[in-house]
Amino acid sequence: MNNRVKREHIETLENALANPQLNDNYWQLILDKEGASQVVRENIYIARYVRLLTLKAILIPQFLPDFLAWITDSKEWEIHYVTSFMLQESILQAASKSTDDFPYFLEKLKLGICCVIDCLIDEPKILKQSQSLLTGSGLWSQLYKNSLSQELEKVLDLMGNYIEKRQSLQSLKSQYPQWISLLNKINKFWYPPEKHDYYYGNLTRLFEKVGTAKLAAIFYQIGQGSVPKSLFDRFSRNQSELILFKKRINRREDNRIMNN
Repeated sequence: MNNRVKREHIETLENALANPQLNDNYWQLILDKEGASQVVRENIYIARYVRLLTLKAILIPQFLPDFLAWITDSKEWEIHYVTSFMLQESILQAASKSTDDFPYFLEKLKLGICCVIDCLIDEPKILKQSQSLLTGSGLWSQLYKNSLSQELEKVLDLMGNYIEKRQSLQSLKSQYPQWISLLNKINKFWYPPEKHDYYYGNLTRLFEKVGTAKLAAIFYQIGQGSVPKSLFDRFSRNQSELILFKKRINRREDNRIMNN
């Protein structure tokens, strides 16, 4: 909270996260003693408390979307996000530029990103903050770029395989429990008849911003029923449709924005 980060601090958190008896309620009690819930309730935007809530978003992944919403509610959200970003960078530096030595810590970060991606479908207000979260060189963005975007692509490809073979998705959900909620929401778009839902536009804008083209394309198809020509042509210039994640995607002849 005082922005003094040492490697042994992260090691202490890693050891605690490895203890199954120290659950989210444990962390909630500790963080609330420092004022975490009060800060959110009363919208207190002081650098010390921005760092406190950044820690809460790390330790309790389900809180990460709420943290972004709290940041959003401030007119100076960009300033507050810089405070959070600086703490993230300090943690990365203390961890020698990588969190690979801290698997339990890493798993919490991964779950937080999964929660944000899932939440964005219904919570458009955190779009800009989610884009900031996954760009740059912060904790969550490094993990997303290095491994999580590839994991999501793999999960979507596997889902397509399961659906194509008319197999239950239960084993896939068991293998990747962090994506259960998202899979439950989107698997219907792989079944005929072809349909789309404009609420998924937030994910399109997120994946475009962070530069994951395949994910942007599939959520354009899910959200709007077609993919802008400029993006589609990155995969094929000679076709009007192609298969991505075992799902047909269609090229839009111009780049107009479709609202529904």
